[in-house]
Amino acid sequence: MQHHSQHHHEPDAEPEQAPAAHTGDHGSHNTGTTTPHDHDGHDKHAGHDPNMFRRLFWWNLLLAIPVLVFSDQIQTWFGYSIDAGPARFVAPVIGTVIYLWGGQPFLVGGINEAKHRRPAMMLLIALAITVAYLASLASSIGIGDLDFWWELAGC
Repeated sequence: MQHHSQHHHEPDAEPEQAPAAHTGDHGSHNTGTTTPHDHDGHDKHAGHDPNMFRRLFWWNLLLAIPVLVFSDQIQTWFGYSIDAGPARFVAPVIGTVIYLWGGQPFLVGGINEAKHRRPAMMLLIALAITVAYLASLASSIGIGDLDFWWELAGC
């Protein structure tokens, strides 16, 4: 005699998904029956609130405006100059705020992935924004020069 299990779902219960292999943020592995909140004992969406990312995007876009206005390259393109002494610190200071505040979800996620030896997209993004930030900061305080890219492009 065969026994077929029947699944009864409560109206507000999460629907069960068919068994499938999961490839994504945490490498390739077969989890059997998956639910949106059960991947190796952790929530794959933890810390990935779309509203938080949307809010950070708009605030950081606003913060980027003065960074662009005080950028030497933008000043050259549009033929103006802001040479006041403290003005040279506007872009690096606001850029640091953008990196630390706007990049915080990626930086924290990247550190967690590295700590657990499970590198994925958060670590990749954290490394990318860190390299870009450090190169830009170094260039803006006079260590190195990023203008060589414009020379290579013929600008």
